Amino acid sequence: MQPRAVCPRHRPKPTNLPPDGWALCCVQKEVTVYQKDAEVLFPPRVIQALGPLRGPLWQQLVERVLSCPENHPDMLAFSLLMIRIDGCMTCHSDSFRAMRGCTMCARQAISRYKGSDEDLLALWESARAEILHWLDTGIPPQVE
Repeated sequence: MQPRAVCPRHRPKPTNLPPDGWALCCVQKEVTVYQKDAEVLFPPRVIQALGPLRGPLWQQLVERVLSCPENHPDMLAFSLLMIRIDGCMTCHSDSFRAMRGCTMCARQAISRYKGSDEDLLALWESARAEILHWLDTGIPPQVE
């Protein structure tokens, strides 16, 4: 294994090297700010964590979507819904939302959503209609 390059000011002493040969620098430790749970857009793996956050209608929708493959229109519509609610299009790697991760962001967005479960279901149905229109015509939905 090749030792990692370190800055000249913070060269570790040979006795400080970890057993695998990788050297660390105190400056390098401060650079890591990225969350392992953060992705560019809403990841479908987070859906399961959203089920218990609201009432039975929402839970039924989550169960329905979880039974679909990732490329199914129902799953795509749910992802589109969450991208809109979470604000994924304005999230970037050093934002507070990204540092907390997609799971925490989505859980907070659904928990704080002011509308009812019926409103969320209507938004999902609207997103599903947009996805089906996209699949038929090739015109992608507006994410906003």
